Amino acid sequence: MAALCCAIGAAIPWPGAATADIRTGPIGGSLMGTTGEVHASNSAPPPAMDASAYVVADATTGNVLAAKQPHWRNEPASILKTLLTLTIVRNVPLDKQVVVNAADLNVECTCVGLTPGRSYTVDALLHALLMRSGNDVANVLAEATGSRAKTLQLMNATAASLGAYDINALTPNGLNTPGQAVSAYDMALVLRAGLADPRFLQYFSSTTFSFGPVGGPSRPLESQNELWHLGFSGEIGAKNGWTTPAGHTFAAAAQRGGRTLIVTMLNDDHPAGADAAALLNWGFGLSASAGAVGSLVPAPADVAQAQQARAAANAAKANTIQQHANAQTTPGRPTKTPPPGSNVSVQSGFSLGAVGLAGIALLPGRRRPKKRRRNSRPTRER
Repeated sequence: MAALCCAIGAAIPWPGAATADIRTGPIGGSLMGTTGEVHASNSAPPPAMDASAYVVADATTGNVLAAKQPHWRNEPASILKTLLTLTIVRNVPLDKQVVVNAADLNVECTCVGLTPGRSYTVDALLHALLMRSGNDVANVLAEATGSRAKTLQLMNATAASLGAYDINALTPNGLNTPGQAVSAYDMALVLRAGLADPRFLQYFSSTTFSFGPVGGPSRPLESQNELWHLGFSGEIGAKNGWTTPAGHTFAAAAQRGGRTLIVTMLNDDHPAGADAAALLNWGFGLSASAGAVGSLVPAPADVAQAQQARAAANAAKANTIQQHANAQTTPGRPTKTPPPGSNVSVQSGFSLGAVGLAGIALLPGRRRPKKRRRNSRPTRER
């Protein structure tokens, strides 16, 4: 019964007042709850960015060097494919062959010329996924675990295992879907985990690849990695994304002098490669004494508190739901309307472990009103 109440509660938007009462602080440190920009007080500020949110962090230490609205949630566009890649390499043999169904190709950006009925290795598909951002490729890879539903479950489980509780993956490719969301902070967690996995790294860093079906002809692929095309010194890899609602999104990593830095960006007004390069250059220019404004590694106590807070919140929601049901069925009592709801807070100080993966897929995102675009653009992703 308790588990059922938690699952039901996860489908109901949280009342705003209750959300304020149970907050235990943002994961990553108090400054990670900022709605503005923060950086080490003993360093020069980072260059001004048009992006609505970003994080610059050290992949080795986990220190966040600068951030802007790090836990603000927005549509991810194609940077969600980094989470798909990490999920697949952790759960599917790379030499497994997947047959392409025609239905998988009925999506924007059939970018690598997949042939229905032909088999492709997971290895080849992952190269095509990150290098050319094929949405059709993402659909095919989503079947590699046995089903699309299982892959989405695994994607959200992977995110939760990293403490990336802002992520709500509802598609394998990142195309716009109501309720789907990520934060710059959580995408940094995903990228940091990926950099530590040699299997992920080989796809994230690839710039050229010979792609084709098993036993069939192949053709050369070249990466869309903007940092590579810019000739950025020390670049490891990058993944860009864009749709009209998401704006330009970006996730990248680079290494210089033994330091590896991560940058993630959401809702930039223009292709974000140059902005990401500027933030990385700023980060590499910091002195060793520059302080951190947060961390990509939450303290175990913070996670435990967040789990307890979420469990308490779900119990309170279940009680409210039951009271509302009783009020509507009790003779002689007026029918009450549900308490005023609000979307899930941008705060990420809660664990999804208490509600399970079904709850993750039902939590809506909360987005700040979009900035005016300088030019109208089609919704197709690049």
